[in-house]
Amino acid sequence: MKTKKTNTAQKSDYVRPSWDEYFIKIAALVAERSTCLRHHVGAIIVKDRRIMVVGYTKLTYEIL
Repeated sequence: MKTKKTNTAQKSDYVRPSWDEYFIKIAALVAERSTCLRHHVGAIIVKDRRIMVVGYTKLTYEIL
């Protein structure tokens, strides 16, 4: 009978991001949804490590 070996070195090399890094990465991913041609901005509001609101810039048209 063969036993499956796991590589524990790979598991110990992984470092979890801090909460701040985690939320910044989410905001950067949200910014990719932006439709503005000049700026891709993503924002999240977090309270007690829970995401409350997510938003990004949208293309707006000037009314003349």
